[in-house]
Amino acid sequence: KTPTKTPNPKPPTRTRTRTLNPNPNPNPDPNPNPKVGNMASYEANRAHFGAWAVTSNPLILGMDVRNTTAMEWVWDIIANEEVIGVNQAWAGHPGRLVAHTRGSALRAEDLPQRLAEAGVDITAEKHLNSDRLLDETQTYAKPLPGGKAAAYVINNTLDERTVTINFALAGFDKGAWVSVRCAYGHKNLGFYQGEFTVEDLPGHDSRLFILTPAKAVPSASA
Repeated sequence: KTPTKTPNPKPPTRTRTRTLNPNPNPNPDPNPNPKVGNMASYEANRAHFGAWAVTSNPLILGMDVRNTTAMEWVWDIIANEEVIGVNQAWAGHPGRLVAHTRGSALRAEDLPQRLAEAGVDITAEKHLNSDRLLDETQTYAKPLPGGKAAAYVINNTLDERTVTINFALAGFDKGAWVSVRCAYGHKNLGFYQGEFTVEDLPGHDSRLFILTPAKAVPSASA
């Protein structure tokens, strides 16, 4: 007798779920690696690493780590625990551009010359936003746990620029007192109300600061 075949039971209905990445990449088409060790100057290498850190991008080195000379050149950049800590910290949002300046005489036609001066091949850097490359200075901010924030400033020109960080753009109350610490130099710079100004920032250089809200209004001697 031929046995009766029992039809396969209908598979259970599956509910499709989506796992949200808790640390989304802010750049829709990012260059996968920071170019630390491959830039023209120490300052440019540091600026590149700092930008990757404050925007929560993966810190995957794009240099030949077998090159001991290059590694020694940038070791204090890539081993800076405070900068790496900014990259790894998460408080709801990656770093984003909050302010920028542009010279009145700067035009789109100036872009090829600026790129050439910076040693950038635009054909190989398709991820770059060419409009942002016209900015003279840029300020990025990233929220950090505990009500803190990171602020990154960069000077894209060849000349010195002064950049003022408005604490309100970094998520603090208007007029708030904030403790400013330089992540590059591992140095506390003091308390400031409402804003902090970076004087005479050299061309193609940057600074990364950790901002902490003051628990009380600092005294005049602070």
